[in-house]
Amino acid sequence: MGECFEPLSVRSLAAVLGLVDVSPDTLRRWFAQLAQGATNYERDPLNQATGDAASREIDERLTPCWSGSRASRTTARRDAGARARRRVDRVGADGRARPAEVLAQRPAELVRQAVDEGLRLVSPIGTQFREVKRPVTVAGVELEPGAPVSLVIASANRDERRFDNPDRFDMFRPRRQHAAFGFGRHFCSGHWFSRRQMEIGVAALFERLGRCGLRLDRDRPAVLAGWEFRAPRHLHVRWDRS
Repeated sequence: MGECFEPLSVRSLAAVLGLVDVSPDTLRRWFAQLAQGATNYERDPLNQATGDAASREIDERLTPCWSGSRASRTTARRDAGARARRRVDRVGADGRARPAEVLAQRPAELVRQAVDEGLRLVSPIGTQFREVKRPVTVAGVELEPGAPVSLVIASANRDERRFDNPDRFDMFRPRRQHAAFGFGRHFCSGHWFSRRQMEIGVAALFERLGRCGLRLDRDRPAVLAGWEFRAPRHLHVRWDRS
């Protein structure tokens, strides 16, 4: 993950925002520290301080970047975007991905539905925290105003009443809306960008290595971790020499 998809994610985000002077390592650190504060439901002072410090550093670092003219920011974003597209191509050779023989044969055609099924199955945002605003009954349970609730998105995306064989990865299943990006007014505003990141990265990976027997390393299985943000720390793969 650290060799392929994390750099791809932060580099493309930097390109979209025009952050040409911020290194990928700094962007990755910001994300980790902000997440530490955002998921601090136990209200640990140290975790909150970490998140707050990252937020201040971001403000201090980015305010000068965005204080110039609109024309200069547009040029920076355009130039950064071109660099990001080249980086996507380079990063693909060292990637990590789940093998699928059919995807290797038709990556450009099938990558969209493969990514969508992966989002449903893995649910990168496992839960969403909310607070009850008015009395309500959910599944026979009475909730009073002020009560904390946690919506388990990972469970909703494997609801057997909505998805057949929900624990199975099947990119050919009938397409139905899932909850990976949330609901209603809280639907993720970056969903299109996130999908395109994954589609471009996965397609490039399989175009490079799909015909070389790209497969998971069964001796080092991936382990999902995280309650709010869910992801494997490592995703080891093997492939054969072409």
